[in-house]
Amino acid sequence: TGDSLRVVIVRQPAASRVEIVGDFTDWEPVEMAGAPNGEWRIERVIAPGPHRMAIRVDGGPWRVPSNLPHVADDFGGEVGIVIVP
Repeated sequence: TGDSLRVVIVRQPAASRVEIVGDFTDWEPVEMAGAPNGEWRIERVIAPGPHRMAIRVDGGPWRVPSNLPHVADDFGGEVGIVIVP
């Protein structure tokens, strides 16, 4: 199907909890695993192409990572777009 396992990394050194949500999580929040270097990771099967996503740090508001382009979502907020090759 073209789907393959991908690693998503978010750098939030001061965070105690990071969650990710996106079309590749069926819009269900998924807690990321933290590492001592401040990186947070998940491994997911993600199909190639454009995907919408957002993160939440320490229970705060959902936001777009600063390195991703922002687009409006269907609920008056914003999501980030990431392109999977």
